[in-house]
Amino acid sequence: MRKLWMVSWLLMVTSLAMVAQQPQPAPAGTGQVLPPNAPTREQVLKAMMPRGDRKEQMRSMFDTVKQQFQERGEREGMGADKIKFFGDILDAVLNGISEEELDAIENAMVGVVQRHFTTTELDAIAAFNANSAGEKLKNRQKELVTQMMQAMDPAQLSALATTPLPTNAPSREQLLKLFDAMQMRKTAAAMIGALQDQSKTAIAETLKSHGMDPSVANRSTYNPDHDPSLDRTLNAMMVTYQRFFTASETETMTVFFQSPIGQKYQAATPEIAAEVAKATGPMQRRIMEAVLSKMKEYDEQHKSKSGLIHPNRTFTVK
Repeated sequence: MRKLWMVSWLLMVTSLAMVAQQPQPAPAGTGQVLPPNAPTREQVLKAMMPRGDRKEQMRSMFDTVKQQFQERGEREGMGADKIKFFGDILDAVLNGISEEELDAIENAMVGVVQRHFTTTELDAIAAFNANSAGEKLKNRQKELVTQMMQAMDPAQLSALATTPLPTNAPSREQLLKLFDAMQMRKTAAAMIGALQDQSKTAIAETLKSHGMDPSVANRSTYNPDHDPSLDRTLNAMMVTYQRFFTASETETMTVFFQSPIGQKYQAATPEIAAEVAKATGPMQRRIMEAVLSKMKEYDEQHKSKSGLIHPNRTFTVK
């Protein structure tokens, strides 16, 4: 079950990060009337979405995850079959995502921005995204995520810690000030909580449809105060940001996120995460079907050994 959670969480976070900028038709029949000074869909996408083909961006991200997992698995002596299993799961997840489902994620994010921000406010966000710090956040996500993944690996973190920082790197104090302005822990916890809640629903429905006990999907409740992975993530961000951003860029980001528009942007992030999580419901259910199929295939291939993928798994794949 832990791997089901991991795949679901990974999918949602990657989907949110990799939403592309190509305009799509707005969803009809939402029943929502936008403020008269709301930005257009095209303005939102141009100001906030990364450049490039969104499916290729997602594929590139997944390839990075697979490579990092493989390297760590090999260092820790993990069997080649288990490494391949994880790669197969990621391929099943990626192949299960359609353009229509990416549109739904995009529509959810755009709708929140249109409801909360004026055209003038969006212009301020676009101006921030046009500077060097904003450009890195918007268009160089793969590099940032790759470095964060490296920093979350204890072996690679130790190696990074002995590597001299760039001469123009931000200090720890500067980054702590930035993280406070960005409400980093609160924002990360809200996003993870919303995505995991949606994952529970998708997993429970999928297990039930296969005649399995759906209650295993609800045996844990997310509590950011007792989540060691959140602390590891924030520590990885500290290490990564010191090597990815300059001191000047860090100051620029801090000024922006301390400003009224920056604080408003941060305040809207939990709602964006919640709406995106809702939009991914059908996609998650289809992906859970693909995951169960892969797990069943793996079990059948290893019946002569243990017959199980996970020794602690409390259900049998049917």
